[in-house]
Amino acid sequence: ILAKYKVDLKKVLDEKNFPLQEREIPALCADRIDYFFMDIHAVSRTFHPPRYFLKHLKIHEDEFVIDDQKVAREFAEEFMNKCLTSWNGPRALVAFSLLSEVIRIALGEGFITEDAIFQDDDYLFKKLKRIKNKKIQKNLSFLTPKIKLVEDEKNYDYHARGKVRYVDPKVLVNGRKTRLSTLEPSFKDEIKKFKQKVRIGHKIKILP
Repeated sequence: ILAKYKVDLKKVLDEKNFPLQEREIPALCADRIDYFFMDIHAVSRTFHPPRYFLKHLKIHEDEFVIDDQKVAREFAEEFMNKCLTSWNGPRALVAFSLLSEVIRIALGEGFITEDAIFQDDDYLFKKLKRIKNKKIQKNLSFLTPKIKLVEDEKNYDYHARGKVRYVDPKVLVNGRKTRLSTLEPSFKDEIKKFKQKVRIGHKIKILP
């Protein structure tokens, strides 16, 4: 496909050619903007739609900035909220834990090879479901939208923690870029509290 449209493979594979694609946390980058917008479009019907933020999202000196301080704060706060409730929510963390345990056992016992992991989802799950191992089959039976969970500090199956995902966007003010946390020191405290919540994680019990 790349050859057909005369796209240089070496250029595509060199990340230096795409400075907006990935940036170290807490910078805005295409990847973070992408999954944030997908999530608020699919789930957060009551909050601002992606179009609201897109109006204020600009590219300045090869990086993403937001041209309105209020919108920057809303973006950053909702991003942290999504991290806590969706990407690092109990259901997502349990799903990661269950599946990683299944793959670890399947690889360790020689039921599958690493090649199987890099096929598509259908291929991998069909292979896993054929394995005669009680722990694997029990975990797979829980991987359903109907799974029931409770948080229990003492009697839990998993103490799960997710990745710390947040943004501290640069705001464009009079042609100059300034981090939101510099403009609003109270946002630094918000980040600190958010990080603590992520590190504590969730102690989760799976119900029958």
